[in-house]
Amino acid sequence: MEDIDANMVPLRLAIIVLVFWVLMSASVFCLFEKWDFFTSMYFFFISLTTIGFGDVTPEHKVACMNFLLILIGLSVVSMSINIIQQHIQEIFTQIVQSIESDFKKNIIDGGKRKNSQTTITIANGNDSGKGDENMQIEEARRKSID
Repeated sequence: MEDIDANMVPLRLAIIVLVFWVLMSASVFCLFEKWDFFTSMYFFFISLTTIGFGDVTPEHKVACMNFLLILIGLSVVSMSINIIQQHIQEIFTQIVQSIESDFKKNIIDGGKRKNSQTTITIANGNDSGKGDENMQIEEARRKSID
């Protein structure tokens, strides 16, 4: 578990890189296209999320020059989604391991309780006259639990 955590990119770093890239690219579009910042952010967001409504489009020469910004932005979005997926998968793995360890602990604790109750019952003589038969059954149960 510690090796996996050491190799993972921090989630905050991925989000910071994504936000920085969107802001930087939107400001470049703002300069070249003479849009206000909100329109530039809107265009870049719908381009990176591949929604592409088409209601805001840059001029042809500006779009060709800034196509590289959009292409790299798509890679940054993909990277961020993969990092988020890794973190969710890590959380899920920890939950499953916690459930598994609790289950194993309960099985072991339950087996010890049954064995101690059986020993007390046999020691007190409350086996209802069945004697050796009860002891053999209890030994078989102990072996199956172990």
